[in-house]
Amino acid sequence: MNLEYLSCWKQGSGARIADWPMVHVHQSELGRLAFEPYGILQRDRVSGEALWIACKARDAFVGLAFGWQAVAPGVLAIGDTLGITTNALLLSENGVLAPSIQTAQCVRLVQSLPWRLEVLRRLEP
Repeated sequence: MNLEYLSCWKQGSGARIADWPMVHVHQSELGRLAFEPYGILQRDRVSGEALWIACKARDAFVGLAFGWQAVAPGVLAIGDTLGITTNALLLSENGVLAPSIQTAQCVRLVQSLPWRLEVLRRLEP
């Protein structure tokens, strides 16, 4: 994948993760990918977007993008669990996972990432 996709996202130019090349990922390897924070975009003081990426292969990046909201001082939540986007196509031994299962897997993965710490660090004055 061309890193131009990443720089476009960080600059807020509207490049969407859904436009990235699709990467096939077996559901068992999703949790083993080393996701790292790429960017935190702030819409305002209490909401924004986060992008986490992992390198699956030499030129194959898997991205997870999601909105976040501050629900109380120091307390953050995923803005919309159904709004998590990824360029990963999750597979099982039987083929492509159903969309609802893919969504559940992505929610579980996002919940396991330390994204809240990254966002809170950005919000500190």
